[in-house]
Amino acid sequence: MESASRVDLKAASGEYSILIGRDLLPHIAQHLKQEKIGASMYVIVTDVTIERLHPQRIDTLKQQLTGDSASPTRVLVYVIPNGEKSKTREMKGRIEDFMLREKCDKGTVLVALGGGVIGDMIGFVAATYYRGINFIQIPTTLLSMVDSSVGGKTAVNTPFGKNLIGAFKQPVAVYVDMAFLDTIDDRNMANGMAEVIKSGLTSMPDVFELCADNAATYRKDAKLLQELIYRAIAFKADVVMQDERDGGIRNILNFGHSVGHAVELLPNNTWLHGECVSVGCVHELMAARAMGRCSAELVQRAEKCFQAYKLPTRLQPPYFDVGHMMSNMAMDKKNKGGRKRIVMVTDVGKTADGLMEYVSDDLFIRLLSPSVEITSPLDTQAPTQTDAVNGVVVPPPRVIANGSVILPGSKSVANRALLLAALGRGPCELSNLPACEDIRVMLTALANRLSVPLTYRKGSGEVPDVMLEGMGVTSGGIEQAKALSKKFVIEDGVLHVWVENAGTVARFLTPALTLILLWSDPKVLTKVVLDGNNRMRVRPLKDLVECIKLAFTGVNVKYLGKEGCPPIEITHTSADVSASFPGADIPIDNKVSSQFVSAMLMVAPFAKESVEVQLKHLQEDASSGVQEAVSQPYIDMTIQMMKHWGVEVQQLGPGRYKVPTGGYVNPPTYAVEADASAASYPLALAAITGGRVTVNMKMPSVDKPPLQGDANFVHLLAEMGCKVESDQTSVTVTGPSNGHLLPVSSDMGKMTDTFMTAGVLMARAAQCVYATSGESSEPCCVITNVENQRVKECNRIEAMVDNLSRCGCKIRDRQDGLELFPSPPPVGCPAPTVINCHEDHRLAMCFGVYSCVQANVKIPEWRCVEKTFSDYWDVLERLGLTIRGSNAKVEDILQSSSVPSESPLVLVGMRNVGKTTLGRAAATRLGRPFVDLDEAFPFDIKAFVEKHGWDAFRQEELAVLSRHLDPASFPDGKAPVIACGGGIVESPKAIERLQKEQQVVWIHVSDEEVIRRCENEAVKPAYGQPVRDVYMRRKPLFKEVSTYEFCPPVKADDKAVEQAFCTFTRHVVSPPSPVLEGSTFLSLTSPDLTTAGINLADMAKDVDALELRVDLLADPSTLPHQIFHIRSQTSRPIVLTVRSRGEGGRFDGDDTAMAALLCEGVRCGVEFVDVEKRLPSSLIDTVVRSKPRRTRLILSQHFISPGVPPASDVQNLIRQFDRDYVDVIKVVFTASCTDDCLTLAHAVRSSGVRKPVIALAMGEAGRLSRVLNTHMTPVTHKALSTKAAPGQMTVQEIDAMRQSMGLPTRFYYVFGKPTSKSASPALYNALFPVKGVPCYYDRHETDDPKTVEAVISSPRFGGGSVTIPLKEKVAPLLHSVSEDAKIIGAVNTIYKDAKGRLVGTNTDYLALTRGLKHATSRSGNQAAKSVLVLGAGGAARAACYAVKKLGMDLFLWNRTKTKADSLASEFGGQTIVIDGPQNTPQGGFAALIGTVPGSSPLDVSSSLFTSSALPPVVIEMAYLPKETPLVKAGAAHGCECVYGIDILIWQGVEQARLYLGQDITAQEEKAATQAVYAYYEQVAASTYT
Repeated sequence: MESASRVDLKAASGEYSILIGRDLLPHIAQHLKQEKIGASMYVIVTDVTIERLHPQRIDTLKQQLTGDSASPTRVLVYVIPNGEKSKTREMKGRIEDFMLREKCDKGTVLVALGGGVIGDMIGFVAATYYRGINFIQIPTTLLSMVDSSVGGKTAVNTPFGKNLIGAFKQPVAVYVDMAFLDTIDDRNMANGMAEVIKSGLTSMPDVFELCADNAATYRKDAKLLQELIYRAIAFKADVVMQDERDGGIRNILNFGHSVGHAVELLPNNTWLHGECVSVGCVHELMAARAMGRCSAELVQRAEKCFQAYKLPTRLQPPYFDVGHMMSNMAMDKKNKGGRKRIVMVTDVGKTADGLMEYVSDDLFIRLLSPSVEITSPLDTQAPTQTDAVNGVVVPPPRVIANGSVILPGSKSVANRALLLAALGRGPCELSNLPACEDIRVMLTALANRLSVPLTYRKGSGEVPDVMLEGMGVTSGGIEQAKALSKKFVIEDGVLHVWVENAGTVARFLTPALTLILLWSDPKVLTKVVLDGNNRMRVRPLKDLVECIKLAFTGVNVKYLGKEGCPPIEITHTSADVSASFPGADIPIDNKVSSQFVSAMLMVAPFAKESVEVQLKHLQEDASSGVQEAVSQPYIDMTIQMMKHWGVEVQQLGPGRYKVPTGGYVNPPTYAVEADASAASYPLALAAITGGRVTVNMKMPSVDKPPLQGDANFVHLLAEMGCKVESDQTSVTVTGPSNGHLLPVSSDMGKMTDTFMTAGVLMARAAQCVYATSGESSEPCCVITNVENQRVKECNRIEAMVDNLSRCGCKIRDRQDGLELFPSPPPVGCPAPTVINCHEDHRLAMCFGVYSCVQANVKIPEWRCVEKTFSDYWDVLERLGLTIRGSNAKVEDILQSSSVPSESPLVLVGMRNVGKTTLGRAAATRLGRPFVDLDEAFPFDIKAFVEKHGWDAFRQEELAVLSRHLDPASFPDGKAPVIACGGGIVESPKAIERLQKEQQVVWIHVSDEEVIRRCENEAVKPAYGQPVRDVYMRRKPLFKEVSTYEFCPPVKADDKAVEQAFCTFTRHVVSPPSPVLEGSTFLSLTSPDLTTAGINLADMAKDVDALELRVDLLADPSTLPHQIFHIRSQTSRPIVLTVRSRGEGGRFDGDDTAMAALLCEGVRCGVEFVDVEKRLPSSLIDTVVRSKPRRTRLILSQHFISPGVPPASDVQNLIRQFDRDYVDVIKVVFTASCTDDCLTLAHAVRSSGVRKPVIALAMGEAGRLSRVLNTHMTPVTHKALSTKAAPGQMTVQEIDAMRQSMGLPTRFYYVFGKPTSKSASPALYNALFPVKGVPCYYDRHETDDPKTVEAVISSPRFGGGSVTIPLKEKVAPLLHSVSEDAKIIGAVNTIYKDAKGRLVGTNTDYLALTRGLKHATSRSGNQAAKSVLVLGAGGAARAACYAVKKLGMDLFLWNRTKTKADSLASEFGGQTIVIDGPQNTPQGGFAALIGTVPGSSPLDVSSSLFTSSALPPVVIEMAYLPKETPLVKAGAAHGCECVYGIDILIWQGVEQARLYLGQDITAQEEKAATQAVYAYYEQVAASTYT
């Protein structure tokens, strides 16, 4: 025990020592003797996991405690189940009973051998057994070592919360034996490190730095790990000695626990304690930052430290519920007077003087919510008219921004400065670095991977200055560089650099890392790998990589994922070729990013000879006419900064730069200037709100151009009507009154990062133009020269068009920018608009600006701003805005009413191919208007062409086409089906217009048939040239403008063609086909479906889709006709597969031919395309790019060799498949035994991937995998002569096995939006097992009837519940609707009748009938036959129908009396008032039915409750909250109440009778009732009381 560390804890209730070291157990007897700790008996309590993993250590402990064999001490061992489920009063009682049976006396010493559960509970046993006996702690997890084993807190859990019953009881000794950590996995080690990091943040800055610097190596460094454990224990012991009973300073240990415990108490929490604490620490620091109590940099440093240990730091719905979180936090012991308090950490190792400070509920809700929105008192007021032309009102800004903002340094400048300083010679102190993600990633890469010496110094700003010692390599100092490489963090010869989503860091480091590989000793460093997160893995690097390959010799760069994107691997080409950087000419394509150019320029001084960089794809500056690069100002910035580092770059001409050799000399100090792009947001706030904002940025001028091009944004503000003032250190912008901005057109090529901020300001200007001048077909604001913004975090140009369109703005994208048209301004509080930020910080920030003039704009992914401006939302609040949390998520993005939900379906092709006939049939089937362009002209086409010629006609044709494609012309908002003339593609402008449409179908008949039909044409104008020449000219143009092809065979009959086309177009215009649980697809194996003689319509009835195996076709060139054949017989979706021989198929062509067939199938409209993962990424990209969004992509891989790898390997494989472009993941192995099937099923369940996964094992031994597979199981059919894969089963065989195993074979859903709090799944999933039926009930959230149609057509569909907003929309999808539902006007239930037909009905009225029958059956109240219905909405209609169905008298009340009058007239009732003199019926009311929202106030006169012999029964239909105003009023008057939740259950029971065709017994209903009540008590605690 010589190497053990010791901490002595002297508390009022006892003193003891804590030993920390390795292999302590063999020395425990010696220590107990030294400490004079004796026992009459020892009882070791441990759990089954410790017993299994450490049997030898338990034996050693028993031997040590037994002592001298001459007089041994009795030692007992009691083993309990592991986990929190054992930490109960019941388990404590069992242990005590065991001890009593074994006659354990007062001298017994308990030994807690295990983690926190064991330690907490055994300490509590020790505190109460014989009113207190001694106990010893031997913690076996890192968390219990540094936390629960020290301090004397003991407890058990109860159903009401954790640790609510316990006592303070100090142990007599604690042995922290680090040998137990050898069997702890990384996750549980990190679980303990969270508490160590927490202690460092509150009190020990050096410990925090040790944690931050050693995340990758701490487990391997035993000395460091022991030091960290010792320091954490010593700190806690010191706190306990000052405050044993939790009276004050001990609260410091609860930093992060206010939020952390709230997460831990969530019913669906799966995170460990330390993981919850990690989340808690970050969110409590964010609260401190928002309150101005700590810096943004501190939050980032803390979050990065936790993340380095793979600990979570963010909460994502549906994992948690904000209301539930707030309820949990209300129970926190640190609260005072009902107000929440947290430990206020102000800096690393420092807390506020008073330790704890209050935090408002509003702030916590904002920080915990998935989205934010800006609120204003004006939202509830009528807008003030500022301009009114033609009655149009421009409302004033919702808020006015005023104040000053101290901006962080420029990210662009800082990244360049850090790289230059790292490459330079000598020390350099960098100040005013921004606290943002990119800089944190760059610093981490430099310090933690390249071992560049970094120290932090307190500067004048909130972010510490960085003192950096450069590598000091010159262009000739190769030997010096090789010595440096030995300091790099290299694992097995590989230098891994992780850049997260920091695109700038990735681009700057890529050539620098190539240099480093070149410099390094090849025996030490063999390769460099640069990688990032999923977003990073789709960001382009290809042009930069191509330049590196040209510039460096002997170096190879390989893509490890998507072609042209990270991850990349940089290696030597071979051992025989020496790598070098010769210099001379380096061409580079800068079209995608100027950062590629900057990256190459910055490494150029290390070449052997001077470098001449030549840029390709220059563009002409609109104002000067000079040829320059994309984002030229950023290249200029790089050149200016290189000069500051001693390298003067000479510009030889447009896009040509000469860079001398020699390397860099670091300046002693360098101050990073304020971020000009960040400045654009607060300044734009002043502009759009008419406020006044000052930022710490120098005003750009002509004689002294800014280092950052974005600084020119202030000039744009001046053009838009803002007043701009400046001094030596700041710029102040004052916006025009009421935010009335002027329209402008701007070339933003020199300030591209601010174009989105400009875009939202121009949207406001366009609204002002509309108010003064009305509509216009010409844009009033234009942004140009920002084409490079299409390849940033997302396609920013498309994202701006999408988001502003949904905000009601009229906007159109250009290839290089945006065009905004005069748009009606938003008035009042419009429908919610959820912004799709694409996790792009600039999108989130600019819409934070825009929401100052439009209410109900919700911004999810709001934390993405931390990439560059981490305290952005806090800054907005300091400028006077109010930021509120919202529950909106990206998945909830709502289509604005101003944007049509449908796109036109446009048909092109030659004359006489059937465009008009097919278009009219499709329009009828789709319920859309039909337009034949040939009939839309106000003149005779033939005569017009003869008189004016074809060119004039093409102009007229384009005008007519454009008019019908304009959403403003859609009849009733319905997009038309448009049949174009055959020559529409003769006009280049028409081609350009058609290419903007999403749904253009080429009716593609065979060449000879087209020519034959056209040659016999006599009615339409003559072509004036041979038909064959015309067609051959147009044929490639038809393909160019179309997204789909429909290819009917020549000999197909008209009925089959129409059937196939209508099925085809239904797919084209419908949402993507859903992938449902339990779904199957039939693998068609016939070599030619058209001649196979099989009935596809019959075969398709029992499956969800049909798989067309192109590799099994006798002639793959017949693919379009095979698809046509399927479409003509069934509407089931098509899965297109081409399987190579290497993956078990028969395709012999090369990869390019395979990709071509897949793309051809996509153009023919297949719903799913199966792509083999082994294909080159360039070919996968080709398929992905060809695929419209309605076609889903299955990424698959087949392993033919027998055997399934371990579940962990399968999990990793599935996760690798989880890419943005993948919709379904498919992995297929060959089973060697049945256990392989169980391995697969476990791997899928535990992979954490949310996308549907097809996981199968081929062969007879793998049949069980097909039963256990949950989505899209491939099946065969008895009518097929061969199976697509060995072991394939029929649907009937799978269903039989699933049923025998108790697995569901029928699925039920609740349809609507939202459905997240629906209790229907709880009700039915409790009822189905009781009934013994293999069914499962789930949510299907949608507001689109087309999506519902796809689900209910599945053969697995058993029935469904329908809620808002679909109750009135689903009837057309069904075979029939009951008379009840027709009268009520709403379908809330879909079920299948005995013939399998879909029937709609309404069970709400049946549940109400049940309540009304009870109301009239009560003794003494039979005379009361009148019922009052409160409300006049959809629920009120069901109530009225129930009342009249029972022959009772109907009375109605509604706030809007005209609605009540209308309903009373329809159902034969009369209206009354409820808050004044009433026409109450004689005998009073038997029942009052509430149908208004449960949260609505209701002022009800007491006479309603007192006019009948018995108080009326109150029947409430709203179930949240349980105690509605009506229920409370009724209860106060002694009324019997039927709660809304009971009505919900009763109507659900009625639905179940219809679903199953069986009666529901009282006992079965009771089980369902209990499940629903339990569900609401769990998930809706904030409203269900």
